[in-house]
Amino acid sequence: MGQRSDELAARFDETHEQVLSTVEELSPTQLLARCDGEDCSVAALASHIATVYSTAAVWATTAARGGQMPTVTMDAIDRTNEEQFARDGKRTGDELVRELRAVGELTSETLRAFSESDLDREVEFSLMEHTVTAAWIIENGLINHVQEHLQSIIAAGSGDGAP
Repeated sequence: MGQRSDELAARFDETHEQVLSTVEELSPTQLLARCDGEDCSVAALASHIATVYSTAAVWATTAARGGQMPTVTMDAIDRTNEEQFARDGKRTGDELVRELRAVGELTSETLRAFSESDLDREVEFSLMEHTVTAAWIIENGLINHVQEHLQSIIAAGSGDGAP
C-alpha cells in the first residue's frame, strides 16, 4: 500500500526465503540437533519462527489500527515457548516448510497492506515497557527476531547433527 510497507515486506520476504532455503536443506538428523542458547531442537525453532510470523503480524496489525496491545509478560512468553519447543521438537522438514510457506505468505500480504500512517501509529505495549509502532514491531519483533533465530538454526545445522 505504501513505499515503506513494501520495503519492510521485501526485507521480510528476503529473511523468509533464507529461512525456507535453510530448513529445506536440513537432514532429519540436523532437524533434531540442539540450538545453542535456544534450549530446543532446530525443528522446534523453525516451528517457532512460523509462530513469530503470525504473532508479529497480529501485533503489528493491532498497533496499526491503534488497538489495545495484549497484556503479556516475558515469563508467559517463555512458558509458551517451552511448551511449543516440547511439542514441535521432532517435526519433519516437509511439515515445517509447508507451515513456513503458508504463514510467511500471509505475513507478507499483511505487511504490504499497511499505509504510512498505519506504520507510524504509536501504542503502549507493556511487554516492551514503552510505546511502539507497527513499523517497530515489524523490524524488531519480526525481521530482526527471525534473523537471530535463523543464525541459531544455521549454526546448529552446520554441526555434526547430533541431538
